[in-house]
Amino acid sequence: MAYVDLNPIRAKQATTPESSLLTSVHDRIDARQLSRIAAGARARGGSGEGPTIAIDVPGPQAGLWIAPIERCTPGSDAAQVLAPCPISLDTYLELVDQTGRIVRSGKRGAIPTELAPILARLEIDAEHWIEAMMNGGRFLGSAIGSAVARAGEALRRGVKWVVDRLRLHRATAAA
Repeated sequence: MAYVDLNPIRAKQATTPESSLLTSVHDRIDARQLSRIAAGARARGGSGEGPTIAIDVPGPQAGLWIAPIERCTPGSDAAQVLAPCPISLDTYLELVDQTGRIVRSGKRGAIPTELAPILARLEIDAEHWIEAMMNGGRFLGSAIGSAVARAGEALRRGVKWVVDRLRLHRATAAA
């Protein structure tokens, strides 16, 4: 699966798994992020702060068109010795990220080594997201996304920088 999920990166059609549209890893990442936001909304709803939110929090792979990662692992006894299973979704994402950083001869692309690890890149601050949504989803001219994504949006808009006023993405440590 990791080999197939990395095809867009190896072909230089994407630079990261989360930007690899039309892959199962992209869909797994989206489902993981939605699950984390829903879990944050549920936790906040029960905290006594702000309006009460009744949300059923599905697992990070609920409703996906693909099998959960736990069912995509080797089943033979010999394979179990080499790769104890099941692995978690986060472990699979780390595996794809680390494999994608390996430069392969004959392949054009790889995940840039200077990028933060995938789980650090995916850390959306659920509390700030929920607060923004509870206030009508107004983003006041800012943009949602990592610093790299906001820099790209600034270029598109023809400005020097786009601020993440809502602080939706947690700051990542410098590599």
